[in-house]
Amino acid sequence: MSQPTVVDGFALGAWLRNKRQRQRSLGRLTRLGHRLTDLDAWWNPPWPVAWQRMWWAARYHLAGLPEGVEWWPGAPNDEHITAWLREQNARRTLLLPQQRRLVDELLLLTGGMPVWRPRISDVAWQSLSGLLPARSHTGGRPRSERQILESIVHIACTGQAWTRLPPALGSFQACRRRFLIWREDGTLQQICRAVLPEGDAVWQQRLAACLDPSA
Repeated sequence: MSQPTVVDGFALGAWLRNKRQRQRSLGRLTRLGHRLTDLDAWWNPPWPVAWQRMWWAARYHLAGLPEGVEWWPGAPNDEHITAWLREQNARRTLLLPQQRRLVDELLLLTGGMPVWRPRISDVAWQSLSGLLPARSHTGGRPRSERQILESIVHIACTGQAWTRLPPALGSFQACRRRFLIWREDGTLQQICRAVLPEGDAVWQQRLAACLDPSA
């Protein structure tokens, strides 16, 4: 639970945070700490609580929410979870042994490491390619422009840092430069307003929200 969590008028999130801080300052579990550990072995993990919260979110996405529990505002969606799992696998050697076991538990639920898949349909690309600005050099557009747009859409959908782009999407520096150019010249705004197949609406809406979070 995050610190602002309130249950039936009780500031449960803040209470748990205070209990974690007490266990860590003492360097041992108190009697209450042992009882909380019986409820959740990782309520006070040796890694960032944000990592553990993301793990629980991933588990709930894969196995379903417990009865009576609802997703909180701003909870990670399936796109975030998939990207997070790929990132944990990529940095596996940096994780603690217990973290690796927790990640492996999620991979058993998914049936294996989720792979990156294109979000832009072929039909949508036929329309969108005509909205991209002409290149300054002769010889037409490089074939990687669809890949670059896919990378921009990936960042918009997952909220990940550019440096976390999947290898299939190529150099993050080139993709980020093009993002900045297309954002400034209005190309991305045109893409958000384009009439596309229904299956492309999700990434289109998330791209619009990324460009204007207040929208």
